[in-house]
Amino acid sequence: MIYCEDTQRAEEMREHRHDIEKIAAVITASGRPTTLDEAYDAWRSYSDSMCAGWMRVPDDDDDEIIYYAKSRLPDASAQDAFIIENDLLSYRDDIVRIAAALMADGRQVSLREAYQAWMGYSDSMCAGWMMLPETDREIANCASTYLGA
Repeated sequence: MIYCEDTQRAEEMREHRHDIEKIAAVITASGRPTTLDEAYDAWRSYSDSMCAGWMRVPDDDDDEIIYYAKSRLPDASAQDAFIIENDLLSYRDDIVRIAAALMADGRQVSLREAYQAWMGYSDSMCAGWMMLPETDREIANCASTYLGA
């Protein structure tokens, strides 16, 4: 049986309500007010990056929840921004090539948008940072799906 995304989300939110409430409470207590929807989206993103159905939420390790979920909230903290900036430096040549490939494909993107698109693609492949394909066309095809994601 195939579920639409909204139905699957609603079912998963009901099934994991206790986990989602805990994630929201822990992140809120850490200084970032968080809704249940944001908590769900953050943990779903983390679970997806680990190629898991739903990652177990630790009972006794709030730091782990903060580490894996807080960085995936819409407005990442300064520490999370530092991680992104560090990646922008580490993968600068790749990011410039990704941006150029996307621009050649008719999409105007910043280096940060190119980075975020490639990280989305890499996460979908359960990899930290995917090596770039040989051609710019392949790069643009892989990254364009994750623009704005």
